[in-house]
Amino acid sequence: MKPFIVIPVLLLLAACSSAAEIQQRRTMEEIEKQVRLPAGAEKLEAYARYYAMDRNRVVGRYIARSLVDPENVYYDLPAGQNRWIADHRNLPLISDGGCSVVDVVYDPAKQRVEQASCNGVA
Repeated sequence: MKPFIVIPVLLLLAACSSAAEIQQRRTMEEIEKQVRLPAGAEKLEAYARYYAMDRNRVVGRYIARSLVDPENVYYDLPAGQNRWIADHRNLPLISDGGCSVVDVVYDPAKQRVEQASCNGVA
């Protein structure tokens, strides 16, 4: 009788995961439809785009193709693609880089991008 219980539970867990992934994908698409990159930034497609929740906001970090490093698990996403990160503390961390790094803040309650800014230069 146990196999009959385990299978529905596994299916339910898979469905929940899929629902969360679908919502994350929709959120990333909505941000990317709205975002206006700052002066000096490249086109959206030139960035690897990482997103995560930070309390009640979605934060994004866009990394220009010149900084993408396939050997670095934190910067390995190819330019033109996006990825949801489970924990905002695992977003790529770059202290400078100018417009090679763009930070984005999105308010899901208001469904709008609140900020898109280039990093400073060290």
